[in-house]
Amino acid sequence: MIGQNTLVFSIFATSLSALALNLPVARSPPYPYGQHITAGSDSNKCLEIPNADYANGTPVEIHDCGPASNQFWFIQPGETKVQVAGTNFCLDAGSSPQSGVGLKIWQCYDNLPAQDWYLTADNRIALTNQGQCVDLTNGNSTNGVQVQTWQCTDNNNNQVWIVQ
Repeated sequence: MIGQNTLVFSIFATSLSALALNLPVARSPPYPYGQHITAGSDSNKCLEIPNADYANGTPVEIHDCGPASNQFWFIQPGETKVQVAGTNFCLDAGSSPQSGVGLKIWQCYDNLPAQDWYLTADNRIALTNQGQCVDLTNGNSTNGVQVQTWQCTDNNNNQVWIVQ
C-alpha cells in the first residue's frame, strides 16, 4: 500500500512539474490565465498588484514583468472590465476620475462607471465616455510607481498599453 501511494504522489508531482515547465510564454488572446498589460514605452514593464495584496484600494503599479499571478489581467478590445485574473478585483478609477488620480483595484461590480473601460484600437485603456485614460505617471517606469488616470491625449506614449 505504501508503494502505491508513493507512486501516485510521484505521478502527481511529476504532472505538476510538467505543467509548471510547459506554461506558454506568448500570451495572445484568449489566454485562460490572463494576459500581461505592458507599458507601450517599455515592454518589460507590466501593470501589477504589489505583493499580490488583493484588497479594495490596493494601488496598481508598474513593475518588471514576470510569471507572478499578480501581473495577469482579463481585458478585451472594446468596452470591457479590466479584471485581475483569478480574482474578483477590477481596475478602478475611483468615484471622481480626473487627471492625476492613482489607479487601484476594487471588488468588481457591473455597471460601475469607475470600472467601465474601453480598450481602443490604438492601444489605450480609457474610461468609457469620461475622457480619462490609464497613464504611466510622468512616463516613469520605475518599479513601484502607481499608474494614474490622465486626460486621453493622442500620441501620448504614457497612455499606450500592449496586451500580451
